[in-house]
Amino acid sequence: SFCTPYLRVLPPFFDDDNYLNCMRDTLTESLGEGGSEVDHVLFSFHGIPERQCTATDDSGEVCLKRPDCCADLQRENRNCYRAQCYESARL
Repeated sequence: SFCTPYLRVLPPFFDDDNYLNCMRDTLTESLGEGGSEVDHVLFSFHGIPERQCTATDDSGEVCLKRPDCCADLQRENRNCYRAQCYESARL
């Protein structure tokens, strides 16, 4: 018998106001108001296999089909981790 933990899957929260406010407050505390205490901010996100990104594109027309596939969040890439990372950094 296996001991399988209970899993609760959350919907994407990259653009959730509570998440963004928390990130803003944390960054402001570290970087100063408006980033006044730093020259640059580097965002780093973990990677996932490209096939996991392309599997989220139901149309098969957007994800990794053009160089700017994550330039804007749209219906076709709304579940793509890479697109969500870019959107989080923009917000």
